[in-house]
Amino acid sequence: MAGIIRALRQWLRRPRKKNGLPHGAGAGAGAGANAESPPPGADAPAALTAAGTAALPGGGAKAAPGSGAGAAPGGKGKSAPKGAVLPLPPHIAIIMDGNGRWAKRRALPRSLGHRAGAETLKRITRHCKNIGVSYLTVYAFSTENWNRPKAEVQGIVALLADYMATFDQDPENGSIRVRYIGDISAFGEELAEGLGRIAEKTRLNADAITLTIALNYGGRAAIAAAAREAAAQAASGAMDPGELDVAGFGRLLNPDGIPDPDLLIRPGAEKRISNFLLWELAYAELWFTDVLWPDISERDIDEAIESYGKRQRRFGGLANDG
Repeated sequence: MAGIIRALRQWLRRPRKKNGLPHGAGAGAGAGANAESPPPGADAPAALTAAGTAALPGGGAKAAPGSGAGAAPGGKGKSAPKGAVLPLPPHIAIIMDGNGRWAKRRALPRSLGHRAGAETLKRITRHCKNIGVSYLTVYAFSTENWNRPKAEVQGIVALLADYMATFDQDPENGSIRVRYIGDISAFGEELAEGLGRIAEKTRLNADAITLTIALNYGGRAAIAAAAREAAAQAASGAMDPGELDVAGFGRLLNPDGIPDPDLLIRPGAEKRISNFLLWELAYAELWFTDVLWPDISERDIDEAIESYGKRQRRFGGLANDG
């Protein structure tokens, strides 16, 4: 009950705007710079419906996010029936975009924008864990990011070193399982080994959210690496290439068995996936916003989740209404 009351108070305190549009919307929809509330008379947020529950994998229930009405792709999706339980995406992927622009607007070095973004990641990881998201995958450094100014790259590497050195000092990290995708060896032996120790240390954390950090990662490179592995197995006789199917190739890409993302969130106003999880995002719902990553709030994440919950995921089939 206390959680429902807090959600209601938060909803009532939200600023209003005449058009009532959310600042984030489905794929291809425009997005404003600030979070806004539903128009007068709109239904209360999902945290206040169906006795304050949201559907979870396996039939469980948990407090739902409670901010913003969300929107279906193109802004034309059906509203959820009053009292409906909105599904929670088990796996959220985020392209953490806008750190440099955030710093530039404040006349700060770009490296400080990345540090601000790192603090946002801590908040959002904690929030996703608290509301019941099982997997969070974030794009931290792409294979193309090496082309950025040397000082900026050095700042990001220094940030990774700080993360490694201070990881044990944050008690919240006891509820996180950390893993990486991409070639972290490119950051040097010492840093790669330190990052590897964090992954090993958190591997058995109980009741934890799995945080996958994409470092020196590119979707095309990942697919090429999986293709090389398939060719090597075929050449050695370990695999019949004629039997390689979509599921088998997916296991080569993702040997840990992490499920594909259900929802991709991209802040920073860009509307593309930028070589991120090209295979895995095949059927993910996409949500974009103009808000820069360091300014992303828990409420923004809730709004994206509400939008996701009101969409019909067909996976190539037909909707229930035909």
